[in-house]
Amino acid sequence: MKKFLRTFINNNSLFLNMANKRIFKKGQVTIWVIIAIVIVGILIVFLLYKGNRLPGLGGRGFSENPEEYLQKCLDPFVKPALQELGEQGGYLEPAGFVVYNDTKVPYYCYTSEYYKTCVVQQPNIYGLMEKNIASLLKPEVEKCMNELKSDFEARGYEVVMGKTALNASLSLNKLNLNINSPITLKKEFSKSYREFSLNYNTNIYNLIGIATSIVDYEATYGDSEITLYISYYPDISIEKKILGDSTKVYIVSDVVSKEKIQFASRSLVWPAGYKLT
Repeated sequence: MKKFLRTFINNNSLFLNMANKRIFKKGQVTIWVIIAIVIVGILIVFLLYKGNRLPGLGGRGFSENPEEYLQKCLDPFVKPALQELGEQGGYLEPAGFVVYNDTKVPYYCYTSEYYKTCVVQQPNIYGLMEKNIASLLKPEVEKCMNELKSDFEARGYEVVMGKTALNASLSLNKLNLNINSPITLKKEFSKSYREFSLNYNTNIYNLIGIATSIVDYEATYGDSEITLYISYYPDISIEKKILGDSTKVYIVSDVVSKEKIQFASRSLVWPAGYKLT
């Protein structure tokens, strides 16, 4: 009897071991199948996400509306361009200037004579700023147009594009970029565009208005009272730095947007030792 039991137990142990091995192997296969399915799923999601991305826009999404495409493409370059021009009074390379904090600050009003008020050097600050905004952003616009062409072609469009021209205009709280660039997109149907109008928020127009007013006071009276502007425009900060040669550097800035415009004036200068009483 004991021999029978021992034999039965040994035989069943062998059977159980074989069964466990089979179950373990099946479990291994199941785990690998699950892992494979997960990997394939991840790859599909990645490829779909990548297909919907727009390389030229830093992954912010592809738009089949070319105007929206260009708006997003140019957005990272507008604020730095306004900042660069604002620090140099709207000039790309000032001619008559004073160096202040390692920056060339242009004279909007200047005289080299004593006892005389200054002569306005830049009568159209708005026009100056608009012209140089267009000059500074033109290379970026051309890059964005080329990216648009490449990205649309990669999605099956036939793209016919003409030469690109850019005009910039400032108005209250806004910068408008008008891109003249005839373009035709063909896929299931054909659609043509002659120009694109892009708008960006900015307070540069307001700052230039205050700068123009200050220059008028400098040219008429030889100085300006900045506290009047600050009381009237609570979001505006105006600094007036007087340098050794009686040059005044004005820094007009928006405390909210942090935008600014800098310019200089030398007006109604008195010789050393003389002062008004």
